[in-house]
Amino acid sequence: MSSKSQSSSVRGGLLVSATTQASPSGSRTTFPVHLRWPGSSASCSALIDSGAEGCFMDETWAREHDIPLSPTVLEMTSSTFSAYIKNPNPGLNDMLEKKLLKSLMKFDQYLLTPHLHELDQNPDVPQSSRHYLDGNSLSLADCNLLPKLNIVKVVCSDFEIPVALTGLTRYLTKAYQQDEFRYTCPKDSKILLAYHSVPKYLNK
Repeated sequence: MSSKSQSSSVRGGLLVSATTQASPSGSRTTFPVHLRWPGSSASCSALIDSGAEGCFMDETWAREHDIPLSPTVLEMTSSTFSAYIKNPNPGLNDMLEKKLLKSLMKFDQYLLTPHLHELDQNPDVPQSSRHYLDGNSLSLADCNLLPKLNIVKVVCSDFEIPVALTGLTRYLTKAYQQDEFRYTCPKDSKILLAYHSVPKYLNK
């Protein structure tokens, strides 16, 4: 029986779980994977079709192999989004909005920080120019986060993402220009209908 820690998080684009995935012997479908990062590498087997909602790496295994882990950017953004939009107490709105803004600022900084492949091409690049989390193509992590950010823009019309967050502004602009996102994103009317009972929407 598979299990996954409740504290799973996204670290540097990877979902890292504190609990090792387990499945009955003989029922695993795996394929070989070779991971490389600055200064080292490691080979392992990846379990596929596990029923998990994302891609996970065991945190203990990652630390044993000295794989660098970065702050939990996506988990932080997703959790503050949920707390803000589902808050039933109007008295907490200002505090939760500040928390959401703080997490968006950290996320903006993550988007502006050059990735290793960008630094390899230009060690003096001042900031990243990539469109999305891991490059110029949508990834699974983008597909998990972008719909949440879109819901905030639609449902919480009293909350504006500051234009000063240039990395986040670029991220959303590129997403709305991407056919794969535009054509699969629900219409605003359907989002409002789905969230009509959400306290944040009713208390605007």
